[in-house]
Amino acid sequence: ASRGLGDVYKRQAMTKNFFTQALEMIKHPSTGFASSVADENSKNGLILMGIQALLAGLYLYVFVQKIVSTALNGVSSFLGVSRYVGQTPSFGQFFGYGVILSIVVSLIISGVILGLMNAMGHAKINWFQACQIVGMRSLGSILALILAILGLLLGMYQFAVLIVLVGSVLTFIYSMVAMMSYPGVNKNAVAYIALIVEIVGAIVAYFIMKEFVFSALGSAAGSATNFLSNIL
Repeated sequence: ASRGLGDVYKRQAMTKNFFTQALEMIKHPSTGFASSVADENSKNGLILMGIQALLAGLYLYVFVQKIVSTALNGVSSFLGVSRYVGQTPSFGQFFGYGVILSIVVSLIISGVILGLMNAMGHAKINWFQACQIVGMRSLGSILALILAILGLLLGMYQFAVLIVLVGSVLTFIYSMVAMMSYPGVNKNAVAYIALIVEIVGAIVAYFIMKEFVFSALGSAAGSATNFLSNIL
């Protein structure tokens, strides 16, 4: 029993430590990150990447659901049709697509950062430390996604899209600060490392979205077209 109680206290301490470090990185990105990477095997970066993935999936799901519901509601009002709700395409898959997109991009960027920071930056880091840097990116995205999801739920669609774009800038700033703050890094190389990372991330995100999200949107549009054909 005492052993089980000890495990509970240990998990509580780890959770408290995670939130304390995350808050410190928000308040003081440079010093907070330097303190966070003091533990070379910290899993905080992976935790932040996972939280970002869940929020990205939720955002994509709510975004698509709101857009299509609004569009079909407008069609229903115009045509006087009340049965459209039962025929609305299911968009639960978009949550999974958002999670997959975020996880794959984050893991690939972690690998790119690991290689470039060691080769170009002359900073000897391991996989978990590379994930810590990507975790800083995720932290910026998390802040934006929370506000964006709230915006969607409140019907503030323009705000939701705008805040995601602002969040992408914040992720870039946070990752730059993280790499620049890393002990022993060649700061002259960080700008080029960041550029390569953003290019790779954009390319990977585009192809994943093209393969999964855009094709699913096309299928949804096809379902909506068939629905309109049936009622006209």
